[in-house]
Amino acid sequence: LFVTDNIFGLLALLIPLAMMGIGFTVIYLEMIGQAVRQETSRQGFVPRILKALGTTTRLGLVLLVGVLALLLPLSLGATLLGVVSQGLASFLLLTGMLLMLWGGLYLSFALPAIFITGATARQAILNSISLFRFDFWSTMGLVTLTYLIRWGFIIIWQFFIDSPSGIVFDIIGNAFLGTGLMAATMLYYSDRMKWLDDLRRRIHQHQAQLKG
Repeated sequence: LFVTDNIFGLLALLIPLAMMGIGFTVIYLEMIGQAVRQETSRQGFVPRILKALGTTTRLGLVLLVGVLALLLPLSLGATLLGVVSQGLASFLLLTGMLLMLWGGLYLSFALPAIFITGATARQAILNSISLFRFDFWSTMGLVTLTYLIRWGFIIIWQFFIDSPSGIVFDIIGNAFLGTGLMAATMLYYSDRMKWLDDLRRRIHQHQAQLKG
């Protein structure tokens, strides 16, 4: 009973904190998105925040369900295979991890889709996948460069954590870096989606001409 009470108490604490974290993140991303969209008016800011909050929450739930739908069968399969061969079980788990890594890669632009084009959760997923499908190497290059910059600066920040002023510098520098990288990702998404929409339009026109 004590353990059960602790679990429910922990959930009662974590859920509001998680929602607050999502809310602040949505406001932060919407402010970046507004700058990328080159909007100066604050009119409609609150409705956009509420819409983005709902869409981001739905996207998170979809991804959570997807991960669980992949992990549960893999865990069960690895457990059963482990009776026969630990090597096969490890291979199955490794395959699952690679699938999740690949899926996460293809969904790298789902959040920019929400804050740049106001996409729904489904549209955000499809648009992110479409970028990799139609312009794989450029998109992959940007994602790789972004991760390299992030990990490189993680090493750099460690040189400044020995003093309180260094920690403050790390926090401010990391905030500026994260904002810049997110803005670059949104700019890339906006540019590539315009290119992709134009490409689709020309394909449809060509198909219509062939039918005509």
